[in-house]
Amino acid sequence: MTPYEMINAHIHLNLGVYFDRYDPGNDFCVATSLRIKDYYWNFAFRNDGQSFDDSALEKVEKTLSSLDRGPAVYLLAAEPIPPGWSVQDEEAWMIVGPDSLKSSADDRAGEQLQFRELDRPLSEMREVFEDAYSSETTDDDIGYFRLPPEYGDVYEHSALRPPATLCHLGGWWDGKCVTVATIAVWNGIGGVYSVATAHKSRRHGFGKAISRYATKWAFRNGATAVLLQTAANSEVERMYQTLGFCRTHLGAFVTPLGTQC
Repeated sequence: MTPYEMINAHIHLNLGVYFDRYDPGNDFCVATSLRIKDYYWNFAFRNDGQSFDDSALEKVEKTLSSLDRGPAVYLLAAEPIPPGWSVQDEEAWMIVGPDSLKSSADDRAGEQLQFRELDRPLSEMREVFEDAYSSETTDDDIGYFRLPPEYGDVYEHSALRPPATLCHLGGWWDGKCVTVATIAVWNGIGGVYSVATAHKSRRHGFGKAISRYATKWAFRNGATAVLLQTAANSEVERMYQTLGFCRTHLGAFVTPLGTQC
């Protein structure tokens, strides 16, 4: 699967969730969110294999400005950064097939959890999501921190557009929800999103267990491959590698110097 095919799938796997609008153009595509303003869900990317020159960047700025969004583009990390622009975020894109997904012979975390498959997250699932993604407790903690409250609203009220399908997963341990994930399938491609474990319940393997469960769900529901994005060279990437996911490429979100994100 090419990087273009992966980001195209990524957008379709989130239309009606984090993305609300997708405009594939002749030279570049634009994906935007109505409820979230940061660059991660509002950007342009090339679909013709070319680099962003000054003319294309000017068009991107005008297009996103007309949608009340700041200028941002998605590039492969190996591509040159346009003059006057800087990398805001870099992620490893990973993929796994059904024959490559690894099962643990000693999956104690998976055996301890009671999994639930839901169309909408329960309130305690949102609490786990916001605990994981809106705070950090130690210097070596990992994840996306201090996200604005609209992320929780989008997570709780997502409505993925057909023909894509979506399932919210929760893992309960000792009667309490401790970990969550979202899995979606579009056009035979699955995507794992919103994996989160409450801080007080970390270091038990719950995130790995629910990620494996989510990936298996995708394969049961028509996916022939499952993708995800995570911080490059991180503990999370290494965890997904133990599940059989392989890095395909690095992607970067780039904005003009001095942009407030």
